[in-house]
Amino acid sequence: MSSGRDLLRLNSNLETLEKHENPYLADCGALAVWHRTLYVTSASNDCVLGFDLQDNRFNWAMQVQRKNFKYKAMLFNPCKDEGPLGINKLGINNVSCFTGGMHISGEHTQGLLHYNGEKIRMSVELPFGSYNAKAFRNGVLFNDSLAGALRYSSRIETEDRARPVPGFERKTCVQEGLSRELTPFPGFARGLAALSDSIVVSGVSPATLLVHELQSNETIGSVTLSQNASEVIHSITPVL
Repeated sequence: MSSGRDLLRLNSNLETLEKHENPYLADCGALAVWHRTLYVTSASNDCVLGFDLQDNRFNWAMQVQRKNFKYKAMLFNPCKDEGPLGINKLGINNVSCFTGGMHISGEHTQGLLHYNGEKIRMSVELPFGSYNAKAFRNGVLFNDSLAGALRYSSRIETEDRARPVPGFERKTCVQEGLSRELTPFPGFARGLAALSDSIVVSGVSPATLLVHELQSNETIGSVTLSQNASEVIHSITPVL
């Protein structure tokens, strides 16, 4: 869990056990664990930071840059004064790891990016207002927050699924002339995790978890953690 520029380790009573600071960690939107490393997004710096869970230290960092519609990975040492300025251009708020590399996306990436350890390329384009995109089965799973739906878009057309978000009230809070940035509202879809190739968990404000079975295209369970519509579950990470 992130608080400002801190990475916090909490116990079951939400009491702080450990706190680790880093100047490049700000506005954390997602977490992912891979091979004893915790990867944390830092939207304010368009970065992903790596935190070694065994040594309890930040040991890796990458800024995502875009120029002329192409993306570039800039690696840097998060423990030295050599990182990027806090300029938010892409709003990186999503990361997931797998054997073939890392998937990353944000408010303005225009889709799901694939980092293979050397280069970054566009894996799939997504509509504006999409969150928590991740590779899933034969396609991509994501929250289409502006449309009020959880979607699975597959290369096999018959597998496509869409689940409506309960409590969805309005499509957008984008204003002409202002930054295209969404703010939470009742029915705002955010947070997503796949538990199997058919069971997925998604989040929606106010702080509600929904369990979906995609084969039957049904929502089979839910739990609400708060009645405050401004509280959103930004990231869901299953413990395997």
